[in-house]
Parts: sequence; structure tokens; C-alpha cells
Amino acid sequence: MKFKEGAPVHRLWDVIYVVGTLKTETIDSELAQTGYLIEGVDIEDYDDGYYDGDE
Repeated sequence: MKFKEGAPVHRLWDVIYVVGTLKTETIDSELAQTGYLIEGVDIEDYDDGYYDGDE
């Protein structure tokens, strides 16, 4: 995932939706090699539509 302005890290472990363009591009780093890149334009909260009854 790549954002021109960066992405907030205060919610690093939250489940989110990333809105953007998925491209095929080889990326090599010390952690992994990948063939896909998301050029992100927005981050949205994940909502699975489940309501557990807690307010």
C-alpha cells in the first residue's frame, strides 16, 4: 500500500478498507517480495454490518 502523503499509523492494527488502484508491480523489501501495489487515495473504517447489541 502506498499513499502520496503517507498513512496514519495510530490505527496500525485496525481492520480497514483501502480505496485506490490495484496495480501489478514487483516490490522488493527486506520483509518480502510482492507483485501487487495499491496506490491508496483513502482509508475507511471496516464495517461488516454485524451488530452485537452493545451500544
